[in-house]
Amino acid sequence: MHIFSVSQSTSSSDIFLTRFSFSKRLAMKVTARILSSLPYFEAVGRLGGVSQAAMELCVTPGAVSQQIRKLEGQLDTALFRRSGQRLVLSEAGRAFLLSVQGGFTEIERGCTQLQALNHAVPVRLRATPSFAYKYLIPKLALFHEQYPDIAVETHADTSLHLESGRPYDLAIDYCLLEQAPNSGRLLFEEKLVPVASPHYFAQLPDQEAFWRSAALLHDGEPWQHASRDAEWAFWLQRHCISEVSASSGHYFNRSDMALAAAVAGLGVALARQSLVQEELVQGSLITLAKPIPAPCGYYLLEAGRAATKPHALALASWLQETAIA
Repeated sequence: MHIFSVSQSTSSSDIFLTRFSFSKRLAMKVTARILSSLPYFEAVGRLGGVSQAAMELCVTPGAVSQQIRKLEGQLDTALFRRSGQRLVLSEAGRAFLLSVQGGFTEIERGCTQLQALNHAVPVRLRATPSFAYKYLIPKLALFHEQYPDIAVETHADTSLHLESGRPYDLAIDYCLLEQAPNSGRLLFEEKLVPVASPHYFAQLPDQEAFWRSAALLHDGEPWQHASRDAEWAFWLQRHCISEVSASSGHYFNRSDMALAAAVAGLGVALARQSLVQEELVQGSLITLAKPIPAPCGYYLLEAGRAATKPHALALASWLQETAIA
């Protein structure tokens, strides 16, 4: 074991020169091997013993002693001397311990600042307006209960994420299943169900003339490149109702607007099942037929930078885990 001591006859200038020489050697020899031994040295120096340090670091005393010997060999300096059953820091060891602890403090401060910076930067999530308003926002309270430190900025935007050029981390788009985006992950397939207010339904004639008398309420922009009457045309064809023109009725550029019009008694809306739950529970709308699978589903897309943002990955995983079947 290296011996480093200062005798009573050593002058203050000798001590200064010795410490300067030690600091110079250390500055020239900082390596990964030295850095890996520093936590062991700091623990022994602070706690005053190998056994105590081993307990704190969850390693064996032999492993701690080995790291101390390795560090002293690399520095060519004795950092401890024995005093009975205890290891006591040498003067060089005391000076080095202060430097190491100061360095650890700076590292901890940097980690804290980095974590605070990550917490301060919200996850930017884009979704189509109707989906954001009717499905996503009501569920975000559950997300914040589970992840109270993650801030989310929700943006309602009709443009596709990959074409928008805006700095979103995540996006949710409503797409045809047969034209699914290559980089997207399916959250769930949608279902379509016709709905109307109880008052409007009561005013319509019996089933034979029902659909000829009903005013159809359209989401005129259901998905990219879709025709204005695409959803009703799909539904009427599936139910073999040929006497009703799919293009008749009133048009809106958002699904939630068509639902609001149905609540107001303007006609029958073809609702996406995921977006109409609140109105059905409240009784402001009733279903007029059983839901059928839609040709579309909701897809989750991640920007390339999202892979390096733990908060964005947490939100993406949560959206998939909580997606309705």
